[in-house]
Amino acid sequence: MVLGLRQAGVPFFRACSAGNGEQSKWQCFAAWVGTVFDVFMVLSIPATPVVYALGGREKAVSICSAFGAYAGIGNLYRLWKNVGSLWGGVGFFSLAMVGVLMTAVYKSTGIEFLHLFIGGSFIMSVVPFTLAMKFSTMPVDSEKMVEDRL
Repeated sequence: MVLGLRQAGVPFFRACSAGNGEQSKWQCFAAWVGTVFDVFMVLSIPATPVVYALGGREKAVSICSAFGAYAGIGNLYRLWKNVGSLWGGVGFFSLAMVGVLMTAVYKSTGIEFLHLFIGGSFIMSVVPFTLAMKFSTMPVDSEKMVEDRL
């Protein structure tokens, strides 16, 4: 999901042409971090079953929860910056982190009923995400930019 929220026309692997000034340095840094983050997210998808097979359920739950937390932070940021909905990102991230918290509680107690809250919070996290997408508007100046890239 987080990869789909990249800005239109931004290549997966991107290079930075450093210009002058402090802002261009931050843009280069953000482009570099975005590329590393995207590669990390792509690699974590096939790594999940491998971690489960090699480390068992206990290790997989811990490691995959960390992947989920990183992806949640990426979704929050990209919903805010690329879609223009800070509250959609905060809502998504908050509900996803409730799922991570419930997973930690489940690991310490072993109460299977907690899966209701684990799955429910991850499912409910899609509601603010969807609302953010539904009510997003494209800035007037970026419509031409997107058309030029297509």
